[in-house]
Amino acid sequence: MTEPVEAMRLKITLCGTIACIDEMRAVKQQLEADGHLVQMPPDFIAGPEGEQLAVEEYYQLRQQAGPQVRWVWKAKDLAIGTHFLKIQWADLVLVVNGRAKGIDGYVGINTTMEVAVARFLHKPLAFLYPLPDQADRLEEFRGIDPQILNGRVDRLAVEVAYGFGSKHAQWQAGRDAKRLPAIQEYGQLPEPCNNGSVGVLVTRRRPGGDGERELLLIERLKVPYGFAPPAGHPERGETAPVTAEREVGEEVGLRGLVLSALSDPGVNGHYRNACRRPGGGYHFWLFYEAEVPSSVRVSASPAETKSHRWVTRAELQGLADLTAAASPEEQRTPGFKGLEPVWCSVLSALQDDHPFHIQWNGESLRFRPTVQPSRVQQ
Repeated sequence: MTEPVEAMRLKITLCGTIACIDEMRAVKQQLEADGHLVQMPPDFIAGPEGEQLAVEEYYQLRQQAGPQVRWVWKAKDLAIGTHFLKIQWADLVLVVNGRAKGIDGYVGINTTMEVAVARFLHKPLAFLYPLPDQADRLEEFRGIDPQILNGRVDRLAVEVAYGFGSKHAQWQAGRDAKRLPAIQEYGQLPEPCNNGSVGVLVTRRRPGGDGERELLLIERLKVPYGFAPPAGHPERGETAPVTAEREVGEEVGLRGLVLSALSDPGVNGHYRNACRRPGGGYHFWLFYEAEVPSSVRVSASPAETKSHRWVTRAELQGLADLTAAASPEEQRTPGFKGLEPVWCSVLSALQDDHPFHIQWNGESLRFRPTVQPSRVQQ
């Protein structure tokens, strides 16, 4: 018996020219509403000073840039490589080939490269609209023989289930064996960043002392290095409180905490910070607090952390001062002993009367995007 269409939930990567970015966003929203996990080109590109540029603004700058404007082309190279990783991650690749440059169903050179990568990785491939009348690539598209949706995003599940038929089922069954030899040899490539993060301030009263508040920090084993409160990306379908509980449990072994939203909700928002996942140059952060008994035992994960410590506000300020004195290269070095830079920005943004407000004279990593990316589900 054929599997019901409703049961098919896919990881889908969208490809297309930036001129069609608004349509890609709409398609992503529709597919996510159907329960699929979707990746697409980023909403932001890092500018020459590390500032976040809306991808439409970057696209316009790129059209005018000469070969000497190196940051433009470095950003282009990073975007190409990152999107290849998103294609490798996907169960299916959908080309959103809307009208651009006066051509119906337009597919640019960059998207053509992405189609070739998808074909080489044996990814099922669909085009949202009919193939374009572009003589320099039409034969290649016909040879690949993608599924054509004729503008019907809602038909995607049916086309995958029945249109690809046994070819799709065979691909799923042999997916691991058909990966690039390099991927087979070196292991699974990292999952692209979903640009969401949840952080938790776990506090206690200092045991056997004057009752001063202390904050739990972990020393990160992986990028980003330094000391930081427990935090992490939401997994698919998680709300922010569920992510907070899971991350605290995974990183420091504390479960069953009574969480509350951070008392200063104005700190929530977009911050630029390092991430080991592709496309993770910024995150939308939500923050929670939890107070635990002074006698609680922390069991830090050796897979996530090198160590943990409880710090007072003064000790926290000392870690932030170490970060301020370090160069960006030192901050990115394994064994860095300062406070993770994004947390310097976060904790300095707390109200002055918060027990863990710190002073920070370094760069603020908070920003307000001109285009809103996907946020963490609250």
